[in-house]
Amino acid sequence: MLSKEFKVGLFAALSFILLLFGYNYLKGTNIFQRTDLVYVRFDKIDGLKVANPVLINGLNIGKVESLTLLNDANHSILATLSFRRDVLIPKNSIFKIASSDLLGTKIIRVEYSQEKTYLTAGDTLVGLSEISLMEDFSRQIDPVKRKAEHVINGMDSLLTELHTWFNKGGRNNLIASVSDLEITIRNFKETSEKVNKLVGSESERLSQILKNVASISDNLKKNNDEITHAISNIDKITDDIAKSDLKQTIENTNATITDLNVVVAKIKNGQGSLGLLVNDETLYKNLQQTSGDLDKLVVDLKENPGRYIKVSVFGKDSKENKDNKQVNKKK
Repeated sequence: MLSKEFKVGLFAALSFILLLFGYNYLKGTNIFQRTDLVYVRFDKIDGLKVANPVLINGLNIGKVESLTLLNDANHSILATLSFRRDVLIPKNSIFKIASSDLLGTKIIRVEYSQEKTYLTAGDTLVGLSEISLMEDFSRQIDPVKRKAEHVINGMDSLLTELHTWFNKGGRNNLIASVSDLEITIRNFKETSEKVNKLVGSESERLSQILKNVASISDNLKKNNDEITHAISNIDKITDDIAKSDLKQTIENTNATITDLNVVVAKIKNGQGSLGLLVNDETLYKNLQQTSGDLDKLVVDLKENPGRYIKVSVFGKDSKENKDNKQVNKKK
């Protein structure tokens, strides 16, 4: 027979074992599963705690065993992580602290690298820290908050201005403005009525004008080909003018004008026959006198041709010829 003390001790031992098993079960730890330890150094842990899970693609493969403050220059924190031995994690994989929910519960998420070798127990890595959901939400809401504050300040200033404006003088100005607005509306109504009357009386004329416009549009549409052909001809003429040696023609014209200017300058300066004729008054008078004498000679020649032309008849000598013969005989 077992003693009472032995039964009590056995019950206490079984209770402790069950309590230990239940505690580890609640933490997600299987005490019968073999694990390996790795060490990850973080600059900051942002609320990471012992027993927070280590996840790969959402699967829990380990947990945080301990957190130790290092005595280095940056006061880094060394996290001891345990993970299942059947899980192979490539070297240079990234261990990143992230938030799992809006409440800020922290986890360590593992992002695999492309290495073909795997971590072994006791390896030390460098970890990263993601922006939490609340921090990300705060960063996104801050600009909206600042804009809202700006709008509220603007509304407050507007209300202050309105309160200042709606005093006795402001009310009087508002009444005057409303009166002016009524007058403006009345004038607009009268103008609208006049326009309606004008449109009613001139409706036939407007209709005729619209018909004429439609007719012009139809004619343009019918003669579209001719207009296009005319525009093409204009383009062709423009191209021909552009292709012609217009520059050389202009240069030749400029040279001719330059030469003409030189000749005119010489004439003005009295150079050459034409210059003397234009500028020498004596020569002009002599030419005029010579022209007059020539006219007189022509008139006298017409009136007395016998003085200049001698006519003899066969067998007879003129008196002058006889005199000439007598002179010759005396000699």
